[in-house]
Parts: sequence; structure tokens; C-alpha cells
Amino acid sequence: MVFQLQLSLGVLERPCQSECLTIVAEMLRRYSPIWAGMGALRDITLALYAANQSCKSRGIHCRALLAFLLEVDAGRYLESSARKNVEMEIASYAQVSSFLPRSSEWCSQLVSKALRPSGSETEPCPKKIPEILLLSNNTRPDAAYILANSLWFHYHKSPNWAWSIWDNTFAALRVQVNAEAPCDTRYANFLLHIDQHLPDGLDEHVARWFQETGKVELISIDSVAWTNLTHTLLRLVGLNVLATTTILKGMVYPLWSNALSSGTADCEVYLRAAHDIFARLVLSGEEDWGKDIVELQRVRVRRQDVFCSPHLSLLVGAIPTLVFLEHAPHVPSELRRRAVALRDAVCGSIEFRQGIYRDLNAVRDAFDKSLQYDALDESLVEPLMDALRLILNVTRTGMAAY
Repeated sequence: MVFQLQLSLGVLERPCQSECLTIVAEMLRRYSPIWAGMGALRDITLALYAANQSCKSRGIHCRALLAFLLEVDAGRYLESSARKNVEMEIASYAQVSSFLPRSSEWCSQLVSKALRPSGSETEPCPKKIPEILLLSNNTRPDAAYILANSLWFHYHKSPNWAWSIWDNTFAALRVQVNAEAPCDTRYANFLLHIDQHLPDGLDEHVARWFQETGKVELISIDSVAWTNLTHTLLRLVGLNVLATTTILKGMVYPLWSNALSSGTADCEVYLRAAHDIFARLVLSGEEDWGKDIVELQRVRVRRQDVFCSPHLSLLVGAIPTLVFLEHAPHVPSELRRRAVALRDAVCGSIEFRQGIYRDLNAVRDAFDKSLQYDALDESLVEPLMDALRLILNVTRTGMAAY
């Protein structure tokens, strides 16, 4: 680990492009607890700050580096004036597309003004954007880039333009009739370009869509649409556009709860999709993500967040829901067995066990909420206790249903 730290700090000392800096920042972030134990956070903070100053002098902006810089600093190591400058830079810049020149500080300032223009003129973003639907039939290599820039130019002053872009993209994925077509990759690349136009990225807008209209939309789409959507979401995680925790919190956990409360077998399609997405995001091996080292690194870092506060409590809170799904008669038997397998796998992972022993209160709160005896079927008490024993790695009674 000492060699990895020294190598990473050495890379930060050299002139790098945004993509390289993002990889280094994600690697450092993945092992943050180890660096903290080594007492190296101050050195990392100062190296990140120096790297960012070098980038600014060359007209380069790296959103991932700036975000990690403030995270690792945590108000402890940077001078207050330096920290304020970083915060202002994050608030003022959006990541520059690789198609734009990056040769000077003047270029950075110009891009900043372009991405956050002044003026009162605004063109409202329409509810339906047919150009997004037509993207699936456009075979030009730069079609996604051109469309993203065009939509930004017309609608970027509209307060909900990014939300609307995602909503229209979801609608386009929903109506694609061929799950084998490369439209999911095309739309993922399109959303990557949209993400680069947003100072804070696309993730928060997708999270808001999940909260506002997402569940109603998601429970009504068919299996082909789910295939397209799943491929796109996984690709966006690999591209660092969406966080794993955003998809779990906004989509997977609510779909599990909805399948349980629905009381009908109509939940089969979206419950199967929720199981599949959870398995890919949280449990799958590296071989399931291809050979791109950069994307693998991003997936590892994003997965690590699932087992850390504040997201760990959401995962633990979803485990009783899985237990109830295992014993829900309206759920197809195959999906009940999948729920058992998912729960066993996640509870047996090293990252999960390390996380829960750092925050046993999350376990207590989740099971206290589930064990409301006036509302809980008595036959489910023992399976819940078995689930708790599995989480805490103690002897189980062996009463799992499957």
C-alpha cells in the first residue's frame, strides 16, 4: 500500500489530463480508511491541491479531483482561503468536454462563463424532446455529442432541463423494441456529454426523478425496456455519471418494497430487474464489467460507498424486506430463491461485515423497525432473527425457507 500511495502522489506531481487525474483520485478514495490509518491524509490533501493548481494553469478542470480534495481535507488541512477557492471553483465550473481546447487559464475562464452564462433570456425546456427519441436511429459516431451540445445550448437556463433530459431518455429506452440494439450504449454516451455540461453532474437530477415520478414509471415497463434501461444504468456507473448508491436508494430498494406491498404476481418483471441490478452493482465479479481498467476502478469505488455511512443503513434496512419477499406467497418461487441468495451473498461479503461492525446501530434500528409485533406475522419473527444472526455471523437456526 505504501508503494501505491507513493505512485499516486508521484503521478499527481506530473502534468496530467483530467481522465488520468480522475483515475488517481478514485484510487486514493477507494483506500481512504487505510490512508487515514497511515496518517497520510494531510500529504494527500496537499498533493491534490497542488495538482489542481497545476491543472488550472493549463486550463484543465477535473470535477472528481476537486470533490475528493474537499472530502479528504474535511476542513482540517487546507488554509481557509485555499479551501474557499476550491469551493468557489466547484460551484463555478463544469467539466470541460475533451473536444474543447485546454491550453490556458483564459480558456478555463471562458468555458466557465459559457457553462454558467448571464442574462435573462431563457427557452423553456419542453416536456417532450423528439430528438432524443430519434437518437437511437442516428448512426453517426458524434451524434450523441452533437445532440447533447444542441440541447444544452437551447435549454441550459431552464431550471429543470437536466431532469427533463433524463425523463426523455428514459422514455426513449422504454419504447425501443430491440433489446439487442446498441441504443443503450448510444444513450449512455449521450448522458455522459450531458453530465459534462452540469456543474454538479447528472446524478442528483436522476436521484430526484427516482423520488418524484420514477417508481410509477418503473413498475409499468416491460422486460425489453428493463433490458435497455439496465444496460444504460450499468454503463453510466462505469462512466462515473451515476453513483451505485443513487440507483440502489432510488430504484432497487423502493422496487423491493413495492413488490412486497403489491400483493400480486404483477411484480415479477420489475422485481427480477431489481434483483439483477443489485447483483451486478453489489455482488458481481470483475469479469462481469469487461476489461476496461478505468471502469473497473470506478465500479470498485462506487461499490465501496454502499458499505459505508450513510448508505450502509439503507442496505441493512432493505434486508428485512428481502426476508419478507422470501416468504411472500404472491412472489414467484424463483424470485424468492433469488432474494435468499442475494441476502446470503451480501451478508457474507467482507465489506458488509466490516461496515456493520463499524455501525451496529444501523442493524439495531433496521430490525427494531421490522419487529413491530402488532403488525408482523408471527411466522416471520424467526426468519427475521435468522437474518439478524446471519448479519452478525452467529449460529443460525436453519429455518430459511429455501
